[in-house]
Amino acid sequence: MRRVSRPVRLCWVIFSGAAHPTFDRNLSTRMGGHATELIANGQFGRMITLKGNEIASAPLEEIAGKLKLVTEDNDLVVQGRRMGICFG
Repeated sequence: MRRVSRPVRLCWVIFSGAAHPTFDRNLSTRMGGHATELIANGQFGRMITLKGNEIASAPLEEIAGKLKLVTEDNDLVVQGRRMGICFG
């Protein structure tokens, strides 16, 4: 079985105009550590998740192909528009 991994910069994933770089570094360290544990334990096909302040993982079957929609009045959308971000 061939496995593909791709680097992702966490700062590209987190959408927050006020996010402090230290938070990004700490979160990426925690997520990377959890991903390493999954690999060491032979648990593949999982995605690292953040639930509140807890790092966890979930099977890709539960996530892939599903949409997580937000409304136009969602705080992240409103704040993004105020910062000049175009959502397409």
